[in-house]
Amino acid sequence: MSGGLFSSDAIVTAPGCAAAAIAWRYRGRIHATIVVKATFCLVPDGTMRRIEPERIVEHDVPHHDDPSSSTRITRDLAPHLTKVDVVLTGHAYSPTEAPAQSVQVGLAVADEGRTLLQKSLLVRHTAAFRRIPLVYERAFGGAGYFDNPVGLGALPADGQPSLVAPADPRRPACLGPIGGTWPSRRKLLGACQRTSIEAPFAEIPDDFAWEYFQAAPPDQRLDRLRGGEWIVLHGVRPGVPRLATRVPRARGLASVSGLTEHGISDGTLVLTADTLRIDADQERCTLVWRGQLALPSLSALASMRAVASVEVEGEPLSWPESSTPAARAQPAPNSPVSGKSEAGVTPGAARHGAAPSRARLLDTVPLEDEPEGAPRPKPATLPFRPDLPPAIPPAPAPQPRRRGREDLLLTQPFPTATGMVSQRLERGTLPFVVNRPSDSAPHPVRGVSPAEIEEPARRAPAAGRDVAASPAAEPPPPDSPPRAAPGPEAS
Repeated sequence: MSGGLFSSDAIVTAPGCAAAAIAWRYRGRIHATIVVKATFCLVPDGTMRRIEPERIVEHDVPHHDDPSSSTRITRDLAPHLTKVDVVLTGHAYSPTEAPAQSVQVGLAVADEGRTLLQKSLLVRHTAAFRRIPLVYERAFGGAGYFDNPVGLGALPADGQPSLVAPADPRRPACLGPIGGTWPSRRKLLGACQRTSIEAPFAEIPDDFAWEYFQAAPPDQRLDRLRGGEWIVLHGVRPGVPRLATRVPRARGLASVSGLTEHGISDGTLVLTADTLRIDADQERCTLVWRGQLALPSLSALASMRAVASVEVEGEPLSWPESSTPAARAQPAPNSPVSGKSEAGVTPGAARHGAAPSRARLLDTVPLEDEPEGAPRPKPATLPFRPDLPPAIPPAPAPQPRRRGREDLLLTQPFPTATGMVSQRLERGTLPFVVNRPSDSAPHPVRGVSPAEIEEPARRAPAAGRDVAASPAAEPPPPDSPPRAAPGPEAS
């Protein structure tokens, strides 16, 4: 997939991923962003496994395809993200087959003994329930409420929310994404029109607030995602109170060619992981990588070609055969990445399953804090870095296991619903529940009972209000009454 300014065959994808290109202008410079996406299934107490990729999402997708509902998936086609978005959609489940009146839901991300993200919600209802959707319609807010115009509780007549932030009950408590049309994101546009930054050729204002493209709640954004992190989910699977799974060590790559006549040598762009979406109902996770190049002119957009791939540790890197006549590169022995231009060859494209030959590594263009009058490199002198490493960098050597360390980890409770929303753990501890299932015990997955709580019925806006690594080296896994419409028997 590519915008109208690119050639129809500008982006070729390797097996196991989806990709797109975006054209945009910022501070007088033309840029092309390459977006690559891969999908993985959640593996309890193990590393996620790659599955058929989901398509690139061009526009925000609301729940139930209802434009007045909260957003289920946000668009993938952002030119640039400064932080890593981590979002989760799904349901909160009773911890047993018996209905419950309150449960705890938690999301945590941990890496090498550090807790990078930890958030818990109290999910409650006056009538016993087996599941409740984790949507903003169930969180604090209401018509005209800035941070959540579709919620409950801001207007007394609407009833009380089911999703509660323990530290601040009057703050919207949800784990899902925030749509681009909501006031809390829309305010970041200033005088800029949303249509101008989502056009086939996006015009980004010089003073643009890049935070606009962050769809995760502020407390669900990371500085980086390198792969190998543990994700711990609590209360979001039926019959599985706690699920720990590991993010694969992977990287997105784009072998770029066709720009030599514009002064840019062929090379491989290493993309940055900036979005992690968890669909707990489907037990899957999508990862998105992106990177950008500065181009000298609009005509360079039509000349650019890229072969996009996601390299996952333990899997051979497959490069597709291009659909064009210039399709077949000559792989160099023991060389992981291709890019040298030869007659009749598309740099970076190789026979299926073969490793392309070695290429220069293109730098992603920095965007943040760029002084207005700063000298800009000419396209012919774009910086290159050393050759691409032969594989994903190896995982750090495991630390010697200290006596009793595992017992400490497994008995470290997830923050209770009456505790702080984001509780810092001591270094070396990860968020576990007390009763960890036996490693040999299967994870039961049962069907959902009809006694479930689904989305509330849509209400009319209030008058005068706008609604706006080696397996042996892997560490152990880290272990108010509502209104009548959303009753416990709704389905």
